[in-house]
Amino acid sequence: MDTQINYANVMITKASTAVQCFFYGIYTALFTICTHIILKRQQRRYHYLIAIFLLFFLISAHVLLSVVDDAMWYCNLFDCRWQSESLRGRLCTAKFELLIAASAVADAILLWRCYTVWGRRWQIVVLPMILYVGCHVTGFVLDAPQSQAVKEGYKSPSGILIGSLDIAAIVAGAIGINNLVLSSMIAFRIFKVSHELESYLGPAARNLYRTVIAVTLESGITYSSFISLLFFIEVHQLRVGYQGEQSLVLDTFIDIGMRTWSPLAGIMSIIIIVRVALGIGFNDIEGTVTSMHATIASDNAPVLDIHTSGAERRDSITIFNFQS
Repeated sequence: MDTQINYANVMITKASTAVQCFFYGIYTALFTICTHIILKRQQRRYHYLIAIFLLFFLISAHVLLSVVDDAMWYCNLFDCRWQSESLRGRLCTAKFELLIAASAVADAILLWRCYTVWGRRWQIVVLPMILYVGCHVTGFVLDAPQSQAVKEGYKSPSGILIGSLDIAAIVAGAIGINNLVLSSMIAFRIFKVSHELESYLGPAARNLYRTVIAVTLESGITYSSFISLLFFIEVHQLRVGYQGEQSLVLDTFIDIGMRTWSPLAGIMSIIIIVRVALGIGFNDIEGTVTSMHATIASDNAPVLDIHTSGAERRDSITIFNFQS
């Protein structure tokens, strides 16, 4: 029986590590592109660089600690005597704190975007800001007894506590719901402005802003929905217990979700920052009209495309313009 449990745990760890490395690779590529774009712009906005470099450091540290924790878990599986349970408990605490810190930076970017999209009206973001502070502060405070709790509850192969009072599930649920609110507010604002822009630019603006709405949903709401789904699955596990093949599948999803949380948050943030840096985001109607005129005027300009066919060429940098 122990052999079967160990084999299942090894499979969960391998699957979780593979998915985490895959999303971290995507995030690293987007981080490199984003840094290059910002540095190439004439007007370098260094607060963007500070945000993405801070986020990159936190996410990379979280991934590194996950790899170290995996090595310690494998060592414990083969009865290595040098491993200390207290050391692994502190490692689990550090991983969770890095995860919450990375989430805090990414959610701050989403909160800032909601604030700018709504014309810098602080009244709009008061409630999400309170929830934002409450969620992340609660995560850090509840994480204090995590080392002792790991010994008392069920522990996944990656060291994340699953069972009893699951701190990760509580924080994930609160953060996911708050992010869903923010993303919905951004999407609603873009939808509203897209209709108002038709009086300035006519039907030409309609398709572009439908695409912008889709981008907002895919970058913000998809991430938020993923975190919320992670929370509901964990609640289900707490109610039915950690037994059976179905539980093994859900355990795997939870472990993968906790590992990919930070890279997904980074991907969402990078997309938002790149769109703003390229000038294809918007803050108000007047500014968007100017941006739209520039976009429409540039449609006839010859540019380079990696997918050349005949004389047609377009700039591959429009990967972040998401034109329909």
